[in-house]
Amino acid sequence: MDNKKETNSSKSAHTVHGDISKEKTALDENKQKLMDFRQGPEFQTLSPEHQQLLERQATAMDGYSQALGNRISLFERENPELVKESSLKEEKDSKSKKKDE
Repeated sequence: MDNKKETNSSKSAHTVHGDISKEKTALDENKQKLMDFRQGPEFQTLSPEHQQLLERQATAMDGYSQALGNRISLFERENPELVKESSLKEEKDSKSKKKDE
């Protein structure tokens, strides 16, 4: 019975780790889009208030991304098997992308 609890706990950590990783990836993509927009000509056409709010939004997104990264690191320290699984998945995804090219 104890083994079952460890398995469920491990699955739970795996699921949470995956969810947080996906959330961080999506957030980082949106943050990059915002940064690109801020460097483009359309940003300059916005009112100073809008520009200031977008700057605040970028700062908040950066802090949020850092917090998610810290949570991912904590999960990986507490569950070393997640690091191995994550590395294997990245390796597999990389090989798959090379095949598609």
